Amino acid sequence: MIGERMNNEPAFPITDSHQHEYMGMTLRDYFAAQAITGLLSGNHSISITDENIILRYPNAFAKFSYQIADAMLEARKQ
Repeated sequence: MIGERMNNEPAFPITDSHQHEYMGMTLRDYFAAQAITGLLSGNHSISITDENIILRYPNAFAKFSYQIADAMLEARKQ
């Protein structure tokens, strides 16, 4: 669990002037957000510019984004 948590640490933690810590989003969430941005940008060989595809399969896009994020976290271990 500790190793897993360390591999999914906060992406942008901050400590304010009163020493309160704010963890923000996890690195996994950040990687997934970046992945879905790329998927929805349309700059790849599979065209998803048809809005109907995105509207019909939003869960698939979200799930795939987290699969990419998990792969990125796994690659960081090596």
